[in-house]
Amino acid sequence: MKKLILGSFCLLFFSLILEGQKQPESYCGYHEKSEWLTQYQQNPDAFLKRKSGAITYLPMAVHLVGKDDGTGHFPPRQVLDALCTLNSDFEDSEIQFYLEDEFNYLNNDAWYEHDFRGGRDMMVQNNVPANINSYFVDDPAGNCGYYSPGPDALANAKSCSGINDHTWAHEVGHLLSLPHPFVGWEGTDVNGNQPAPIRVNGNLVEFLDGSNCSNAADGFCDTKADYLSARWNCTGDGESRELIDPKGESFRVDGSLFMSYANDACSSRFSDDQTDAMHANVLNRRPELLKNPTPLASIDTEGGVQPLTPVAGETVSTGEVLISWEPVKNATHYYIEVSVFPNMAVLFEREIVTANEFLMKEISFERPHFWRIRPFNYFDFCTSYSDIFTFNVATASSTKTIEAIESFVVSPVPAESGNDLLIQLTTDESFSVNSSLISLTGQVLKTENLELNAGQQQFKFGLPNVPNGIYLLSLQNEKGERMIKRVVVN
Repeated sequence: MKKLILGSFCLLFFSLILEGQKQPESYCGYHEKSEWLTQYQQNPDAFLKRKSGAITYLPMAVHLVGKDDGTGHFPPRQVLDALCTLNSDFEDSEIQFYLEDEFNYLNNDAWYEHDFRGGRDMMVQNNVPANINSYFVDDPAGNCGYYSPGPDALANAKSCSGINDHTWAHEVGHLLSLPHPFVGWEGTDVNGNQPAPIRVNGNLVEFLDGSNCSNAADGFCDTKADYLSARWNCTGDGESRELIDPKGESFRVDGSLFMSYANDACSSRFSDDQTDAMHANVLNRRPELLKNPTPLASIDTEGGVQPLTPVAGETVSTGEVLISWEPVKNATHYYIEVSVFPNMAVLFEREIVTANEFLMKEISFERPHFWRIRPFNYFDFCTSYSDIFTFNVATASSTKTIEAIESFVVSPVPAESGNDLLIQLTTDESFSVNSSLISLTGQVLKTENLELNAGQQQFKFGLPNVPNGIYLLSLQNEKGERMIKRVVVN
């Protein structure tokens, strides 16, 4: 079984709250109109044009950036949701995105929260040739997202990449040549009580009547005049507050365009001229993206997902469990989640596999476990979860109680990374044990030998610097008998 995402993850509510996500200072960090677009708009007929009705498939390379310690990556579930939203946003433009390879995981504090120079370094070092390269980070230079024309890639903030967000579509629009419809107004406040100037920051201001639409603002004549360069909420009819153009004509900005700064709930489309420009950009400037792949068929989950092992409600008693299910038609990948909570609120495993099975190791919680899968392939990301299935866990056969230990208490709860744990033991004889701190993936992080005497005693166990999460403190004697306590690190 090939695994595309290595490792197990334990997501705790309090650790998410403590770590949080940065709120961006601005929406988009790209404020230019490309020379290529200016040339195209001067004579569109001189450029290759798309065939209407044919879908253009473009390869997408997804880079998930975390911290040096391997934490903080954009979760795979949310990446799938974001890919689904992106393809939905481009559906009317007859452009769709697919993956050629697995998600690329990067661990680098300087890229996780970066300025433009750090972002450029990240992109130059990791861009996949002949792909649209998208990076998901915690803080992309203080923005929700930006397109960087030098390395020709884009970065998105995790906090702006939810299932109902359109930041990704906005930034891909930039990569495919589209500017903001308010080009020239960046950083300038508009006074809605008086007519706008003829020029702002040296740029022509677009008139409402469209008489200068071809050489003012974004140069598209089917995008309405727009002077709003800060995020704004649309009214019930999808428009802005009232503004006045240089000729004294009152109007409201169209909030439906993805390239505007209207909030996500307002945005729903690219204009026809914007769509033609994006296709022309691919055909004339990025022909390497046109690989003519054969799209995979959509996932077929009719009849639902059928679990194989463990049998529903079965009690397992081994240290590892093979979770398996019937193959799903047209699925090439499966995202699996495992939890000890029926609402899947806290995940102890989340992984992407290419086979219809997942080997869960180091099970130590004697309680019901719950699991579900989400099938997908590299063209179809808009899939739903299966039903939630369950099995019970008894004491693993490889884990025997150390009978000589009468009590075993670990404090404090929660513990602090880098500080001491206090192990309190009561035994009825003298013997030695190995004490080990183990991650939920089975990695032994630290081991100490303890010499126990009959009676009550306590020991200090120094925690290494580990990320927030759940760990196991194991005591094992020479007979192979073991006792395990859960350690929560906050």
